[in-house]
Amino acid sequence: MPCWFYFGRPTNVAFHNFCEPETSIPKNLGLLLGLGLKFIPTPFYTCNNISETTERLQHSLALKTFFAGQEPDDDDYDPKIHTPSTWKPKSWTLPRELTYRCSRLRRTLQPLFKKRRGTPNLLPAQRRLFQELRTHDELIVVECDKNLGPAVIERSKYILKVLDHLSDTSTYRQITSEEVKEYTTTTQQAIIDWQEKYFIYFSKAENTYLKRNKNSNLPYFYMTIKAHKNPWSLRPITACRDSILSHVGIIVDRWLQKVAESMPTYVKNSTELKKEFENLQLPPHAQLFTADAVSMYTNINTEAALFEIAAFLRANKKLYPDIPIEALIEGLSIVMQNNVFTFGDTSWKQESGAAMGQPPSPSYATVYFGIHEIRLLKRFPGALIPHNRRYIDDYIGVWIPMQNGGCERMWNKFKKEMNNYHGLTWEFSERTDKVDYLDVTISIDNGKITFDLYEKSLNLYLYIPPLSAHPPGVLSGLVLGNCH
Repeated sequence: MPCWFYFGRPTNVAFHNFCEPETSIPKNLGLLLGLGLKFIPTPFYTCNNISETTERLQHSLALKTFFAGQEPDDDDYDPKIHTPSTWKPKSWTLPRELTYRCSRLRRTLQPLFKKRRGTPNLLPAQRRLFQELRTHDELIVVECDKNLGPAVIERSKYILKVLDHLSDTSTYRQITSEEVKEYTTTTQQAIIDWQEKYFIYFSKAENTYLKRNKNSNLPYFYMTIKAHKNPWSLRPITACRDSILSHVGIIVDRWLQKVAESMPTYVKNSTELKKEFENLQLPPHAQLFTADAVSMYTNINTEAALFEIAAFLRANKKLYPDIPIEALIEGLSIVMQNNVFTFGDTSWKQESGAAMGQPPSPSYATVYFGIHEIRLLKRFPGALIPHNRRYIDDYIGVWIPMQNGGCERMWNKFKKEMNNYHGLTWEFSERTDKVDYLDVTISIDNGKITFDLYEKSLNLYLYIPPLSAHPPGVLSGLVLGNCH
């Protein structure tokens, strides 16, 4: 065993196997998949072509030189939505010294970058496994939901599962290539019309971002495995980055997040939940319960959700003075009603539900049910449910049993009211003194709430090993992040 591998190898290597017993998989596959799906192998050869890097450097220096001395406009730059400009100053507007020095730097650096064999960070057996998986016709590696690590499954089974999911005609519709072209044209025009109609409400940075992003790509559809479910199932996802709706979705999400954060049950993460709950003073007989929405994204009625959100925003526009309400409503409609994606050589349109993978979908789901919660909590006294929080489709609440009877009746009434909202249903846990919520275990004892880390039974606990070709700072950041 090489010394470099001995001191940096992970001791815990594993993966999930969802193949049939008769399916043959490569031996010692855990030796490779146990490194995790974020492991980066070093290339066979180092890079010796630096022309792209030096051109980018020269372009950046040219822009800084051209605009030197001008006061920057804070409204014109937002790092979260910044898209680099491709505009180049005319050569005669730049100092000759800049062109000369950039050329000299390029000539000096180029001889230093010679093509050499890369230092391997995989054993020969791992490289063979890697090549075998890349060319394997029958197997595919899929990521598991809830960060449970990699899984291997037959390609045919995966495709059948995906097509079975897409065969739900109430949610999806397969479209032809002609319909895709028509969709692309109409959607791009709708985006242009929306931007022109509401451009005065956008900041300079937002207007620039929308103008520079004219992508016509369709998102790619894939599914992760819910290994923690019995029987296991798949979670649908679309990769929307740099797709036709992504830039509109990001702008809309920036506004909608502010609305979502104002919802009475909104919680950002388990850390914030801990801060809110750990100092609560509750009666000794208080109980905890959780609820999980059944396929929330695909079961949201699009027409009803857009109507509810639009009516809520218009009725409460004084609460959101910094948000262009009509621009938000129209932009949200464009995103939610035009989610088209590809799977293999097929194209599909999502007819109902939150647009999978699009940036505003989490906030959209949060606001949609939050409107119902505002009405719901008015019908149930705070003495019965004094504290409740929801992270998209994961709900947690504190229940105070009634001393004068009628507790079961009120509990059943509460569950019925939760499920009485445009067909969206929730699965409730029993009221108890200990629940698992998000990534923590929450216990209540004599009115005092305590927290502990929740360890998922199928979690493989795979971490990026130091042998991975990540930047050096990633390793220390990984250690600090996991300690936190």
